[in-house]
Amino acid sequence: MNATESHAPRGIAGRIAAAFIGSRLTPLVIIASLLLGVGAVLLLPREEEPQIVVPMVDVFVRMPGASA
Repeated sequence: MNATESHAPRGIAGRIAAAFIGSRLTPLVIIASLLLGVGAVLLLPREEEPQIVVPMVDVFVRMPGASA
């Protein structure tokens, strides 16, 4: 049995992982992802104090005999 043979059949995740492990494009994909992430962080507009509306409901229930 060769070292490349596996004992169990690969699922979809195993086939995708094997394709990335054997590909020479993997470093390029990683570098492109990192550059896109850094670009998104730098170029997206940000506010120091954003106005966020959070919907909220207060429910009051009477419970006779209980102390507040």
